[in-house]
Amino acid sequence: MNSFIEIIKNSFARTAHTIKYFPLIFASMIVMKLSLNISNNILFRLSVSKTISNVIIAVLVTFLLSILLNMLSVSVHTRENYQIEPITIPKLMIKVAFNGSLMILFYYFFKNYELSIIALLLIFNPLIETLYMIDEEFYKAIWTSIKFNFNHFFIWNIPNIIIFGVLYNLVIKNYKFEDFIMSNELVSIMKFGLLLMFISLFMLYRANLYRILETEGK
Repeated sequence: MNSFIEIIKNSFARTAHTIKYFPLIFASMIVMKLSLNISNNILFRLSVSKTISNVIIAVLVTFLLSILLNMLSVSVHTRENYQIEPITIPKLMIKVAFNGSLMILFYYFFKNYELSIIALLLIFNPLIETLYMIDEEFYKAIWTSIKFNFNHFFIWNIPNIIIFGVLYNLVIKNYKFEDFIMSNELVSIMKFGLLLMFISLFMLYRANLYRILETEGK
């Protein structure tokens, strides 16, 4: 129990140390929101087919998400603590595209089974951090994240579930994902901004907790 508390305290302390990256992460999320809105409006005005639009948006999301993950990679790959270089954007794009596609396939296959979706969220919970924290071949990320989750299941998932529960009840509960991404209404934009502030801090915390657990004993 003492070890659990110490690790959580240490992760919050390191998050405070890396808080200087918060404006960059927050700004990149705002850019993602604006880019997706602008792109959708342009594609709609050009009467581009739905299939082509979806492909263009998927490529854009992959690129923007890779930039965000690269910033998170920079924030936690400090020389004194991790000894490796941050993962590059091109490499991250391949990892995001491959593993994101698999997650989408899993979602569509199991979406009618609510308990299965919850199980998948728990099993693959550390996948995002694995993508930008571990420099390995793109097809190994899922297995690496499963092994990490198995080795640190309670200490990783308990605080993440608690924080996500608070985030869900404060901001997400009454909104669909499309409301945040596509809506241009002022209230939705303000709520989206609030959501991004929480998510930015949450991602910094997860990154630092992952780093502590992944380097434990090395």
